[in-house]
Amino acid sequence: MKFDDDTKALKKRIQSNVEGALYSLEDWIIDQVKPCQGMQISDLGCGTGKQIFSLAPLVLEDGLVLGLDISADAINEVKERAEREQLKQVKAIQGSIDECIYLLQDYKFDLILSTYAIYYARNMKEVLSELPFLMNPKGHVFVCGPGFGTNQEMIALVNGIIIDPVLKLRPVENFINQADISEIGRFYSSSSIAWLDNHIRFVSLERVLQWWQNHNSFIPEILEPVKQALEYHFAQKGDFVLTKKVLGIHYYA
Repeated sequence: MKFDDDTKALKKRIQSNVEGALYSLEDWIIDQVKPCQGMQISDLGCGTGKQIFSLAPLVLEDGLVLGLDISADAINEVKERAEREQLKQVKAIQGSIDECIYLLQDYKFDLILSTYAIYYARNMKEVLSELPFLMNPKGHVFVCGPGFGTNQEMIALVNGIIIDPVLKLRPVENFINQADISEIGRFYSSSSIAWLDNHIRFVSLERVLQWWQNHNSFIPEILEPVKQALEYHFAQKGDFVLTKKVLGIHYYA
């Protein structure tokens, strides 16, 4: 699976996902990790801070939400917003997920979170296996990302246009397989899996195209036939619903 780390494109996709989502990803994450006052949290691959600023009010000023991201622009945006909103509990560091053990070695966290980001690491298994070094004795790791079946409607539409079978889009697989989940689990006392079956409803052709043109499945050469296929779809259905399967993994120290 190819992942897209373009910050501007990511922000546009997030906007589309939030506006049309059946369920709030942030609400689901908060329900999974149950943050509380004083908690020390790290967000690996934090981007522009979508999860950070959902968690910050819950840990209050005696807590910490520290974001790490490879994008300098994203980190600056987090810092500027934290300063603007006077959120002293929010901090941000530029760096790659692969370097997190070194970059965050002076901290101990109650929760290490990574939302749609951990798979950008060059060696995801190694990073997840080493995170206990950054955790408090009762620490908790929660990572989540795309699961099998995600974006299946758009994949089917695009593949209906592509003639060459070699060029057809492959289904989205789970961002981590069961064997790796179990192998990483050896470094923790226990682990568990959580799922969110979400859907994004697009009410206009323009919104679907905006999402697709900022996604890594975009193929400029077939833009016009895809547009025509979507026009027909909207004429028949009135909207376009995109499946989002979210796979979450809990690891406990």
